[in-house]
Amino acid sequence: MATKWNSWRLDSGLCCLCLVVMPFAFAGVVKADPVLTVLPAYVIPAAINDSGKIAGTDASGRGFLRMPDGSTIIFNAGNPDTQNNTWPKSINDKDVIAGSYGDYGASFSRGFVRAADGTIASFDAPGAVQGTYPVSLNAKGVVTGTYMDDALNNHGFVRAADGTVTAFDVPGASQTTPRGINDKGVIVGYSQDAGSGQTHAFIRSAAGLFITFDAQTSSATWASAIDDAGTITGSYQDTPYTVHGFIRRSNGVVTTFDVGKKPATEPFAISAKGAVTGTTFSKRGHRNGFVRSRNGEVTAIVVPDYNMVYPTSINRHGVVVGTYLALHHHQLSPTYGFIWTP
Repeated sequence: MATKWNSWRLDSGLCCLCLVVMPFAFAGVVKADPVLTVLPAYVIPAAINDSGKIAGTDASGRGFLRMPDGSTIIFNAGNPDTQNNTWPKSINDKDVIAGSYGDYGASFSRGFVRAADGTIASFDAPGAVQGTYPVSLNAKGVVTGTYMDDALNNHGFVRAADGTVTAFDVPGASQTTPRGINDKGVIVGYSQDAGSGQTHAFIRSAAGLFITFDAQTSSATWASAIDDAGTITGSYQDTPYTVHGFIRRSNGVVTTFDVGKKPATEPFAISAKGAVTGTTFSKRGHRNGFVRSRNGEVTAIVVPDYNMVYPTSINRHGVVVGTYLALHHHQLSPTYGFIWTP
């Protein structure tokens, strides 16, 4: 596998120096090895779109939009004259970015949507006493996420492209946590029953109708992401400390899977082609990254000297972004962002 150590390149056009390790070329047709691009310390890529543009947070807590050529636009979602933290969470193919931010001294976070031209709209969900946290954005500019009330309970919201924000809860739930939305406006996530405390996955249609489900016989099910075909991925727990991955097709059929020998598989994202990325335990108790294709073929995301690998997003070309902690002389290093290109 090729590895690039990539310094930061701002939109001024300043180029970086990269150390590139490439395998020798041989005659004949050879399948290219994946390329791992390591970003500077504390640069956190959160999401990648199908054109390869990445949204995330830089080492100083500002938002960034990274182009495929490595040039980067830095932005603050809040007041540019005050210190704040900006956390992009999702980017669509029109380069619209959604996330949250907190101005220095503010008691809660606000949501934002950044248009392709750089204009930023801030918003709060109704009843968001303790903050608004967008997590997913679709091609039409519809955003979903959570907000917290004064009792620190999670509720869901959906923000239409015109800025209208609608709050929602799964019926009978004390906690509602959306995690993903597709281009048809279908939202998935998980909720906690008000009485039993049981955690179930949920599906909310664009019309606001709910379905809850459990993967197999589980004590908890968490839906993480949904593609435009209605395929859902996530994880479930059947006994303490045993977590497995699942795929739920639009017809309701659930396929469960484990990556590695230890039952601790957690899918986080799904691509337009149905490929899933997530994390699982290694033999040494570390976290490995993986990509599982639609047909079930699993590829490891290899990070040198890693300790904890957390993929967060995958595009239709199979390019994955995420973060990892490196292990040097039995001591953890800073968090690094990475781009994994198959």
